[in-house]
Amino acid sequence: MTELFPPPGTPSSWRPDPSLPHRLRYWDGSQWTEHVSFEGEGGYTEPYLGPGETRWQYGIVNIGMYQASERMQMVLAAAGEAGWHLIAVYDKASNWMNGMEKGFMLFRRTVPPGVRLAPDEWCATLDGRR
Repeated sequence: MTELFPPPGTPSSWRPDPSLPHRLRYWDGSQWTEHVSFEGEGGYTEPYLGPGETRWQYGIVNIGMYQASERMQMVLAAAGEAGWHLIAVYDKASNWMNGMEKGFMLFRRTVPPGVRLAPDEWCATLDGRR
């Protein structure tokens, strides 16, 4: 079993990651850092959230003004199949996002530890087919 926190006085080192044991995470001598590595592979960063915490990816779909009900049904089916969960629907009066003044749907899905997303994938514009 991977230890959540090494014993006091444990020196800085690469240790099995508590959130994904087959991966290494850097222990700085007092806390886990965002630096992770798979054995034999270069390191990258991923925040350590702690046990039971979740990373989320967000998606936005423009539902437009015309045939919004039909578009919403199509988007919900496709998004659900891809693991997305609906958070909210903003109507045409919300004006929250430039270019989506007629309404949009906001989704999220979990990102398991070890899955890497490009910076522009953490909040993505979905087209309803993903």
